[in-house]
Amino acid sequence: MNDFVKDMIIEHKQLCEKIDKLNEVVYNDENPIHKQTNKYDYANMCIQLMSMKNYAEALECRLDNQGIYVDTDGDYVQKLKVDTPKVADIFVCDVTIQPPVEKKDAGSDKDIDKQ
Repeated sequence: MNDFVKDMIIEHKQLCEKIDKLNEVVYNDENPIHKQTNKYDYANMCIQLMSMKNYAEALECRLDNQGIYVDTDGDYVQKLKVDTPKVADIFVCDVTIQPPVEKKDAGSDKDIDKQ
């Protein structure tokens, strides 16, 4: 694993911890910090929280591009690379199309003049 991927994992983990703490302040009316905050600071904290969540999502996308995903428990898991056949390799077949065969009417071979 590259060093920059390790740095992204550390950054994402720290960011998620900060998101959890700020989330506790913003959405918990019983938190003493929440009661001491004026409405302008509260609005700014909401904006900050939204921005932090967007940044965490961007980091998750970048990690995913590097073959790392964050599971539901918050663990960082490396995806296995599996060579899978291409769709073109799976569905290649040799098909020969025959022209339609004309059906003859059973009575068409009879000689009409003999009747």
